[in-house]
Amino acid sequence: MFIARVSHARPFPPHIEAASFRSRKGNSSKQPLTGGWRAINLVLSLITFSTFAATPSPVGARELGLSDRFISVTGLGEVSAVPNLAVVTIGVSEQANTAADALASNSEATNAVMKTLKSHNIRDNDIQTSHFSIDQRYSYAEPPGSAPAKITGYEVSNQVTVKLRDATLLATVLDEVVKAGSNRISAIAFGFADGKSLKSKARLAAVEDARHKAELYAKAAGVSLGAVISISEAGGAPFMADNGRSMMVNAAGAPPMARGEKTIRAQISMTWELKNSKIASEQSMLG
Repeated sequence: MFIARVSHARPFPPHIEAASFRSRKGNSSKQPLTGGWRAINLVLSLITFSTFAATPSPVGARELGLSDRFISVTGLGEVSAVPNLAVVTIGVSEQANTAADALASNSEATNAVMKTLKSHNIRDNDIQTSHFSIDQRYSYAEPPGSAPAKITGYEVSNQVTVKLRDATLLATVLDEVVKAGSNRISAIAFGFADGKSLKSKARLAAVEDARHKAELYAKAAGVSLGAVISISEAGGAPFMADNGRSMMVNAAGAPPMARGEKTIRAQISMTWELKNSKIASEQSMLG
């Protein structure tokens, strides 16, 4: 719909009105336009052009009404699988009377842990230092506040985050790094080495779910689906959710590990044009 706004200009000044009256009463021959009349003539021309330009043709109006009837649905796709990738934080914490002694002891144990990790062909870019600190240890007098705290030693902590592209090795690796000197293990998480493939399957399933719903609703309403108008993914990229199912992974003497099952979900919104909607509407009115 086009809206034309007309603003009323201020009345012409007396000398312009007088000139207009004389031109109508006086000589009928064409006179050259003065500067003021040229401006007025230009404004009138622009108003006339904009009025015609703002008027849609009948064809354009019909085209604008092609998508006035549509259907929008949401589709959900899910793909479940047992994780084949594990991520874990492995660390060493050592204490000593001096910071130098604590660091030396920690470095020796950490090097042994790193050597153990490399023995399982874990790539360098899958091992990353995630924490390192040297902290003082204190003793406190009783009752609290009766005397200043005293430094009794130092503690050095070194942690690495390790990505295992074969999750079945997790239990064995943990058992061996503990024997090598690790005394801090945390933040175990499971995922997929080939997440893109599973995400694509979840997206395709979401599209099929949306199409199934749209066809069902359209058939019930006595119409059919036309062209797809829009497709959008709701909530960003597909996400993973844990399921209740578990799978135990452990070697002899190693701690049992349950990988469980994860589900990748994708949610999309799709919109279609509806064909024969006008005919169906007239039939419903006649019925």
